[in-house]
Amino acid sequence: MSEALIIELVKAFGLVLASFVPSMTVLVVNRAKRSREKLTRDLSIALNDIRFLLAVEAEYGRVCKELTGESKARLIRKTVHAEQELNWSGAFSDKKAASKILVLKGCAPNSFLR
Repeated sequence: MSEALIIELVKAFGLVLASFVPSMTVLVVNRAKRSREKLTRDLSIALNDIRFLLAVEAEYGRVCKELTGESKARLIRKTVHAEQELNWSGAFSDKKAASKILVLKGCAPNSFLR
């Protein structure tokens, strides 16, 4: 092969490589962005579910208190812990979940996602 042909092949390979690297970078960055957006949506749904379940628990406690004179919320939590080995961390109270949802929607300072 002539020296000129080799030079042109190297140039062509360089051009292909120069277009391939940025394209792959964009692909990887977009995939990561979509993954983060999905995780953010899933977290927002989970936080809304927590708020709903806390409201259900509060309403159940209110109804029990009307019927029996006591809410039995602590008894029910102890029973769940004993029978299903689940614990309530308290990390996502109704107010905390609501404020984190605002952060996820961009309506509050972005301190939660740092």
